[in-house]
Amino acid sequence: MSDIGEAIKYLYEKFILRDLLSFVTPGAIVVGSILFLRWDFYQILEYSKSIPFVLLIPILGILFVVGFAIQCFGADIVHIIQFHSCKNDREHFERLSRFYQN
Repeated sequence: MSDIGEAIKYLYEKFILRDLLSFVTPGAIVVGSILFLRWDFYQILEYSKSIPFVLLIPILGILFVVGFAIQCFGADIVHIIQFHSCKNDREHFERLSRFYQN
């Protein structure tokens, strides 16, 4: 029974949190914003209803790539996104306290 719990935990941490929320969601926001510049909400809604279910997988892939490009742009080019690896909780707490003091 614990194997099923570990599999669900792994799926949640590695797929849902990392891929869907980190890459697909920002990609969907950017692509949706671009679509809203061109078309009305109801036009987009009617068009999205006509998309077959099989095409959702490539669309999610495109949204993933757009989200990944946003992260690469923010982290490597503009240096807005910064990744820090803390060795322990104390170091993490010290970084947070320095951040909130400034």
